[in-house]
Amino acid sequence: MKKYLILIILSFIFFLQHCESNPEFYSSSYSKSTVNTMDNYQFPTGTYFKYNFSSLSETIDCENEIERLKEESVVVKQAWYRSPLYGCSPPGSGWTTNTMYGAVFLVLLENPNDSISDEKYSTLTYAPNIGCGYEVTTYKLK
Repeated sequence: MKKYLILIILSFIFFLQHCESNPEFYSSSYSKSTVNTMDNYQFPTGTYFKYNFSSLSETIDCENEIERLKEESVVVKQAWYRSPLYGCSPPGSGWTTNTMYGAVFLVLLENPNDSISDEKYSTLTYAPNIGCGYEVTTYKLK
């Protein structure tokens, strides 16, 4: 039990380190919140792009990536990020799975006619789904 608790705490610390707040980023363009995508969460309609991570443990600096896309004239309407997890613990369950979950970074573009030509992204051909999405950070264009 201690082992799982330590893994959860370390995962949470890891998550916080890789999506740190940049006050300028939020005050100018985006609001940031945490959502539970596992409990009847409704993703907005549109075309989604998924960042293709190269390994289960790879992470991304969300704010820098959104800004990088903006510099390429791609405006992100909303983005969702869940860091890599070394087990999934549903809220209030008291247990953790032994499953490794890679990071997920999804973007929905402001202009539905835009696309991301970057090879790091692929277009989702199915409804968005974030495994173990109990604590997902979302960035929303103001």
